[in-house]
Amino acid sequence: MAVVLPLLQFLLPWLLSCAVAGASLTPARLSGSEVVVILWALVAEEGGGRGLLQGALTQRLPARWVPPAVGAIWALWHYHFYLAGRMETPFLLLAASCILDSYLYDWLWRRGGGNLLPAMLYHCTGNGFIHLFAPVSASGSSVFAALLPLAIALAEGATLAVLDR
Repeated sequence: MAVVLPLLQFLLPWLLSCAVAGASLTPARLSGSEVVVILWALVAEEGGGRGLLQGALTQRLPARWVPPAVGAIWALWHYHFYLAGRMETPFLLLAASCILDSYLYDWLWRRGGGNLLPAMLYHCTGNGFIHLFAPVSASGSSVFAALLPLAIALAEGATLAVLDR
């Protein structure tokens, strides 16, 4: 699930942005620095976000408030990418995506008894697919950015509904 779900989440917006905005159907090649960033998420973001922050907030907040709190802080963590000019997705869409994504990360973390490995795999796979499938053209990038949070919400909502039965 930690590999298949990100593929489904990113494949649909990618194909729609290709169809609607004429973005390229060819996945990008990953540079060495992108691979480092993707792998860095395994250690820094999941170790800090899930390993420290989620654990601390779980002890202090009602369970329903932990995912949106972690998601909001996670979105703010990414703000430095905007300051550096490395992210084009509108910040509010990124924040919505981070908050929505935090519900599945929370479920993976709780279901695994606090084990970070499923969340780490999901995060690494998701970042890899973003770097591979995010369209390069401005119009394709806008369509992709607008569709990604919706695709995440739909895929995760369906997944959690099925898994929580």
